[in-house]
This record gives sequence, C-alpha cells and structure tokens, in this order.
Amino acid sequence: MLIRDYAPFETRIDSMADRLGEMPRYLRQFRDRFNGVSTPRVWTESAVEGCRGFPLFLDMVEKQSKGKVSPDVLAKLRRSAGEVRTELEEHSIWIDGMLADSTDDFSM
Repeated sequence: MLIRDYAPFETRIDSMADRLGEMPRYLRQFRDRFNGVSTPRVWTESAVEGCRGFPLFLDMVEKQSKGKVSPDVLAKLRRSAGEVRTELEEHSIWIDGMLADSTDDFSM
C-alpha cells in the first residue's frame, strides 16, 4: 500500500487506517483460536518478532503520512495505530507465554 502507486497516497493511507482498525479484533480472535494450542517454535518465534517490530512500522507510516494527507485521514490513521499498539501490548505478552508451550517437532 505504501510502495505501489495504485491510488493517490491519501486513499491508500485511508484504506490502511481502515485495515488497521480491524487488527485488534483479529488479534483477539487469534488468541481465542490458538489458546492452549502447541505451535511450532519457529512459527511462534516469528510471531514474537512480528509483534515487537510492528509498532516501528506504524511509526514509519505515521511519519511518512504527516503533511501528505488531510488532517482527518491522519487522525484516523493515528487512532487506528494507537488501538493496534494497545492491543499488541496484550498480544505480545500472550504470545511470549505461548513460546513456552511451543514444540520443535512438527510435520510439514
């Protein structure tokens, strides 16, 4: 959405804000679905890294959008990103706990 110029930048950021707005629900559903499930350690480690790195991505998107989109779209992006950051804090704690139950044995 940031790199491919398929629509005006403001339209892409507005769409990104909409998608980010759904992410807290997705993370809650993820926890419900995988609660108590033993997952492959390599996948869980990848998820831990994603949780740690995603706030940096959000920071970059906000920085790149400032002054390039309308104040309304920027406010929407910031609101959605803030909700994601809040939910990611809980999700990161949960997924760190999931790492202890992960397994090195899994079939491909």
